Amino acid sequence: MVRWQCRQRSLLFCRGRRTRWRCLHDVEFMLNAILQAIEEAAIGSDQESDYQSDQVIRLLWVLRKSQRSASAIMAELGLAHRPTFRKNYLHPALAAGLIEMIHPDIPRSRNQKYRLTARGEQLMNAKKR
Repeated sequence: MVRWQCRQRSLLFCRGRRTRWRCLHDVEFMLNAILQAIEEAAIGSDQESDYQSDQVIRLLWVLRKSQRSASAIMAELGLAHRPTFRKNYLHPALAAGLIEMIHPDIPRSRNQKYRLTARGEQLMNAKKR
């Protein structure tokens, strides 16, 4: 490291891998900018907005009256591709605690069904108003 005097402040320079000299002040500035962007993104992604996507709301409407199997839910939603259904509908709703499995100990059971939780019912009641 070499210390150089600048008009504004003393800057530290270090030699890079390809014989470039970089100002550590610039590196620090970039790292702070990246950190600020990450923090803003974390604040911007509100948990409620994550699970209130259109797909999850549609899934909750299907489950509002009774418990159903995944294939019955897919049929009512008019979906045919099971992996997309699981990724966009089922997993976000389960992760948010809006629906629950009837047999949580056996997630791949052929008799597995899903039902609304109290949190899901509250959300549906709030959407009705």
